[in-house]
Amino acid sequence: MIEKRKFNLSFPVEIINWNGRIIHLKPEREIAAQLELLAAAGISSVMVAGLHREEPLAFDLSKAAVRIGKIIRHHGFEISSHHCLLPVFAPLADSQAPVRQIMEETVRFCHQLGTGTMVFHPGRISGRHLDVQSIFAGFEKEAAAHGVTRIIETAAENLREMAEKAAAAEMRIALENVGRFEPLADINLLPELIKTVDRSNVGFCVDSGHAHAFGEAVPQWIKLAGKKLFETHFHDNHAALAGVALPGQFIQSSKYFDQHLFPGDGTIPWEETIKALLEINYSGAVTFEVSVKPDLEALHQYRKIIGWWRKAEIEAQKLIA
Repeated sequence: MIEKRKFNLSFPVEIINWNGRIIHLKPEREIAAQLELLAAAGISSVMVAGLHREEPLAFDLSKAAVRIGKIIRHHGFEISSHHCLLPVFAPLADSQAPVRQIMEETVRFCHQLGTGTMVFHPGRISGRHLDVQSIFAGFEKEAAAHGVTRIIETAAENLREMAEKAAAAEMRIALENVGRFEPLADINLLPELIKTVDRSNVGFCVDSGHAHAFGEAVPQWIKLAGKKLFETHFHDNHAALAGVALPGQFIQSSKYFDQHLFPGDGTIPWEETIKALLEINYSGAVTFEVSVKPDLEALHQYRKIIGWWRKAEIEAQKLIA
C-alpha cells in the first residue's frame, strides 16, 4: 500500500523582463509581491527562469543569480528549479568546447542562485536563433549530414561533462519533453538521450502540456521517467495535435496547441497522472507552469489551483489498491 501524502507544490516566479532585445531583471518589489502572494496561499517552493547567455543581458549574470537567490530565500522560499536556455550540441564538424563552456557556466550560476535542479530543452543547437525555425533547420541539417544517432551521442558526451560539474555541486539536470515543438524531445528520442548519457543526476522534467498536446499520455511519461523524474511542468490543454498529421518533423508551439491552462481546465486525466506520481514514489516538487498575475485576483487563483489539486490527490489515492 502506497502511503497517502500531499505533494509539495511549486509555482513560477517571474524574475526578468524581456523586450525582444535585452533581458532586464525585474525590480525587487515586483519579485517580492509575487512571493508574498504565494506565501499567503501556503506555498514555499518556486520555479524561476530567464537567467542565461542566449540573449543579451543588462546585468552581470553571476551577481544577478546571487541577488535573486537571496531575495527568494529572504522571503522563506526554496527554489525547486531554474528553467535555463542553453545549447546541448554544436554542429558536429565543429568543436563542442564552446557548448561545454556554456554548460559549465550554467552549472555555476544555477549553483549561485541556490537551486538543486536545472531544467532545459534537450535538442537546442548552438548559435544565435531569432526563431525556432532556426533551431529546426540547424538540427535537420546535422541529422541529414550525420544522422540522429550521432547527434544524440554528441549531445550525451556534452551532457556527461555537464553532469560531472553538476554532481560536484550536488545539482541535477532535468531534460524537458517538448514533443515535436523542438528536437530530441518526444517520447522516443528523449528517453534514448537520457539513457545514452547514463548519469544518475541526469533525468526528466515531465511537461504535461507538451505531452498531452501531441497525444502522449502524461502518466506514461511519468512511469517512463520513474526514479529519474526530477521536476514537473504541469498545466492543461485540449490535445489539439493528437492524431494530427503534421506537415514536417517539427511544429512551432502556439497558445492554441500549448494553452497552459490551469490543471482541470483541459482534458488531461489528472487522477491517473497523480496516481502515476504516487506509484513511482515521486518526492520532488509538483510545479505548475501557469501564469498568475500579481493582482487582486491572484491569491484566489492560487488557492483555486491548490484546492483543486488537493481534492484530485484524494481521488487519485482511491485508485491505488
